[in-house]
Amino acid sequence: MKIDFKIIKRICRAMDYTLIQFRPVYQQAISEVNDNGIRSALWAKRADILTQDFESDESIKVLHIKRGNLWQIDPVADLDSGDLYVLMSRKNLKERIKEAKQKQFSPHYLYSLLIKNSYIKVKQPKEVSLFPLYSEETEKEHFAYRMEDCERILGNYQEKIKRIIVVAVDYEAEIAITAHAIVYDSNYNVADDIDVSDYLLPATHTITHTITGESSQESTTVPLVKFRQNKKIQKEDK
Repeated sequence: MKIDFKIIKRICRAMDYTLIQFRPVYQQAISEVNDNGIRSALWAKRADILTQDFESDESIKVLHIKRGNLWQIDPVADLDSGDLYVLMSRKNLKERIKEAKQKQFSPHYLYSLLIKNSYIKVKQPKEVSLFPLYSEETEKEHFAYRMEDCERILGNYQEKIKRIIVVAVDYEAEIAITAHAIVYDSNYNVADDIDVSDYLLPATHTITHTITGESSQESTTVPLVKFRQNKKIQKEDK
């Protein structure tokens, strides 16, 4: 799979920013006692990081797309290649895939965007269902919905975007531990998957020690991902 590893590197930098770094900012600016909205605010902060990081590059555009009144997504568009990089946590990605495959439909934005990957064909054993969930007419309606929603999402960039790439990051104890760049076909079947965990930074966080009833804090750098830079990434990142 051909991807821009320089873009991936910057995306991983933003996704490596977690509640460990953001919570003190949130507590100072919003509330010390109420975490309502902190996770959506964290995604907003990541959008700021991405936008600032790509600001000087005219061929890269961070799209700011409203989804209803409460949510916004901020994928990264490579206007030269036509690739759109969608950022998700691995946990949420798995839940959305499970939902879409069980219901054969999903209102989630990725379900609509993946219509762009319809030209990608992944060989899968053909499943024969005695009781299809939907009629042929309903399936056509679902396809039309995906097309229309994809156009709503991409707006003026509808014609420029040719392929959707998901950058999925797995977190443990609010620390980014693995990252993958994944290309799916339009039915969530994996066409290609590249481990890009090497681009996650070592995690720096604060550990609190209690000594004779008093608390002291120190900043500790914990490299959770071994930087075993593979040859392909070394070559592409030059």
